[in-house]
Amino acid sequence: MGGSRARVVGVAGVRGGLGSSVTAAFLAQRAAAAGRGPCLLVEVDGRADALLGIRGVPGPRWADLPYADGPFRPALAHALPTWRGLGVLGADERGAPGVAQVEAVLTALESGAGTMVVDLPPAGSVLFAHLVPRCDELLVMIGRDALSQACLRGLLAVSAARPGPGTDAHPALGLLVREGAGARGPDALARAAGLPLVGRVPDCRSIRRDVAAGFPPRAGRALQRAITGIAGRLGLLPATGVGAPADPGASW
Repeated sequence: MGGSRARVVGVAGVRGGLGSSVTAAFLAQRAAAAGRGPCLLVEVDGRADALLGIRGVPGPRWADLPYADGPFRPALAHALPTWRGLGVLGADERGAPGVAQVEAVLTALESGAGTMVVDLPPAGSVLFAHLVPRCDELLVMIGRDALSQACLRGLLAVSAARPGPGTDAHPALGLLVREGAGARGPDALARAAGLPLVGRVPDCRSIRRDVAAGFPPRAGRALQRAITGIAGRLGLLPATGVGAPADPGASW
């Protein structure tokens, strides 16, 4: 990377059960498959091992890293457990990392990766407050239900108070809408929120069955198309050929 900093994309669900962790994982994996430099998935809540079926895959988790504030080397990225060619740094049953540890580790990883997708913890948590400023883009995932819409206001209030990394600007915000029952469609939800609609994510019941049975998640065609569209709009895919951005004029 020649000393350049990784692009950091945060994914946050306004509430649990929307599939934001799955979306973050497949988005990172899609970027990795596109060959646009090393890609990593980072989470701090201990979901990745079980969700991706990598509990037995060798490599350090947060608890294996020194708890002090570094220094860490960018080569750490190459030692992480992998899922479908994607490096994954997650927590496990030994607990979540501390703030100083997160700051030091991510600083090292950002200098050794091309793209880092962060599966953000719940809004309002201490780690959420420290992770959001590191994001260049923050994708907020919402359902079409009334509870999601109410939770969105709280998450945006927390996010808006956090400046982006190294500047006075906030991370660029975009909306992901989980398909399902609801009075408002994705476009109406985006207009009401005042956010660009980056993607629609299908309700993938098969993934919930896979995870419940202890199997790694498998993306069906609908989810693959959705993830490719999101990655394209974010500019994480090659500019030409399959998977190019669907909307060349979009701010993403």
